[in-house]
Amino acid sequence: MKKSLIAAAGTTLAVAAMPMAGVFASANSFTDTVQVTVGKSCVWQASWTDSSDQSQHTGTPTGRTFSKDGVIPGTLLTFGTGTDGQTPGSSETAPVISMECNGGDGTAAGGTWSVSAVGASEGTSNTSMKATGSGVAIATGTATSGPTSNWAFKIAATAGSVAEGYGTFTAIPSSATTVISGNASSTDVTFTPQYQVYIGTDQAADTYTGKVTYTLAANFQ
Repeated sequence: MKKSLIAAAGTTLAVAAMPMAGVFASANSFTDTVQVTVGKSCVWQASWTDSSDQSQHTGTPTGRTFSKDGVIPGTLLTFGTGTDGQTPGSSETAPVISMECNGGDGTAAGGTWSVSAVGASEGTSNTSMKATGSGVAIATGTATSGPTSNWAFKIAATAGSVAEGYGTFTAIPSSATTVISGNASSTDVTFTPQYQVYIGTDQAADTYTGKVTYTLAANFQ
């Protein structure tokens, strides 16, 4: 009688000591979760063609450079209307800049965007074309003849509303000013600032540089 009880007790202990199926398998595994949330926004996009092989390129615009050497006083120049800039490389046409939104339904309630412009030139005036040497800086303005030089800009785009006065050549703003705005949608908007530089008959020989910064902002409810 005692031997049977002892055997039964030993059997019970042996069973209890065995590992339970699945316990260690569960403890030795884990699951990673990767999650991203994409917010509604509008961004710049640039596209250009390499004239050496006609290959197409896209990327984030870093700014365009327009230049003309050997300009004679009394000359009126325009930039930004075609392939007159060479950015980012000498064999590439001036990039076409567009604005793209990933949200919005084309109504103000669905989201809006705007672009501001401000002079970014160096020197005492952020709206003047600064001389590399001793030449007198070229002030912003719309003169197209006479002894005094001026430079100006205007905004062209395939959509949106250009702010009053900026659809034709006008002075560069000295503080951030909205020049175009619109309702957000999936339709890309080609954005084309253009420039006019008049070299007055009294302008000294030198190299003159002016800059304008454009900032894109989006507002989604």
